[in-house]
Amino acid sequence: MAKIKSIDVYCPTCKSWSPSPIFIGDTETFASMIASGNTTNCQKGHIINCNKENFRVRSDDGGFRGNDTF
Repeated sequence: MAKIKSIDVYCPTCKSWSPSPIFIGDTETFASMIASGNTTNCQKGHIINCNKENFRVRSDDGGFRGNDTF
């Protein structure tokens, strides 16, 4: 079980990544979580869905998950 270093959320309006306000401690917990109905603002102020489908995750073992990862 790898520790998560960062979670970013994608804004489809401005096509940029912002740090997620939702943080999960490890990859096993992230894989089993249900994130639905959460919203946040991107760095430019657009309201975006803060769901797993919009996340990219980087872990301390060098692994990553999500679209357009590092």
